[in-house]
Amino acid sequence: MVEIIKNGKTIGQMSLEELQKIRKEIQEFPRHREAESIKPLSKNVFIVHGRDHKPMRELKLMLQEFGLNPIVLHEQPSGSRTIVEKLEKHSDVGYAFVILTPDDRGGYFKGKVPILGGIILENSHFRARQNVILEFGYFIGKLGRDRVCCLHKGKVELPSDMHGIVYIPFKDSIDEVREKIVKELKEAGYKVKTTKASKKAKEF
Repeated sequence: MVEIIKNGKTIGQMSLEELQKIRKEIQEFPRHREAESIKPLSKNVFIVHGRDHKPMRELKLMLQEFGLNPIVLHEQPSGSRTIVEKLEKHSDVGYAFVILTPDDRGGYFKGKVPILGGIILENSHFRARQNVILEFGYFIGKLGRDRVCCLHKGKVELPSDMHGIVYIPFKDSIDEVREKIVKELKEAGYKVKTTKASKKAKEF
């Protein structure tokens, strides 16, 4: 038998007013828990990118049109923090886009070229920068796979052990996959504003 004790009193020692108060608290408890569990999505959306800044600028403008707040790490103040500390500080977001662009090249190491001082790679491929892959994994761990979308440009090698992620290919411009980006944001629970015409990122 379970006996309820509150403020040192058992049910038999409580007044009618105290019992009614306990009943009200019990009835409202599930509502409070439900309200705590349903948190509004943050409008902050992180953009992970490599050396090619054009897709990042295009996506940033697009997200702003949608009424969201894009977060780009190198645009945030450092405050004497390390890169990892800076990433942790600005990673309180509702969603993350990872842009993989062919910035580097890698493959199986076969040996060195004695005369030229270079190296020989077998089955080499274009790859994203290592920091991009690191941040890719970071946000999968922090947000979950359903809140991370990978946009990849051209023939760039994709991570072999990151399955269950949405991968969206594009050729030259992020605007090519605008409708797919809207679809993924809506699937995540965002109410996307799409009334404005698409803008083009400035070339620098």
